[in-house]
Amino acid sequence: MDVLTRIRAAGFRATKQRIELVRFLEKTEHPLDIQDIVKGLSRSTDMVTVYRMLAAFKRADLVREVNLRGEHPRYELADESDHHHIVCTDCGRIEDFTDETHERIGKQVLARSKSFEAITGHSFDLYGVCKPCAK
Repeated sequence: MDVLTRIRAAGFRATKQRIELVRFLEKTEHPLDIQDIVKGLSRSTDMVTVYRMLAAFKRADLVREVNLRGEHPRYELADESDHHHIVCTDCGRIEDFTDETHERIGKQVLARSKSFEAITGHSFDLYGVCKPCAK
């Protein structure tokens, strides 16, 4: 889906700033914090505007907020894939990965639970040391 269609399908007018934000997030390989997003956009887009756009996009499921170990929230474009992240504890490098193991674990936990009926969301991130930092 192209950028204009994606923005309009989420219920927004396709303004210059919204288009720029979505295009920027499309090019990123991992979730970014607000400062990195603002740096990547034109100077006419201030931090308050970016916060507002991200909050609105998050409510419309166009953007996903990622919270890694209590850091400032990071943001990535929401997509159909249910991917997770592996984070280097030394340099902060982040990689996406996919795996369905969490679904099996969720079903097992629900089967043993005395108090829960359903799982409505999850967060599954791994932490370690990347190859360059391990050398």
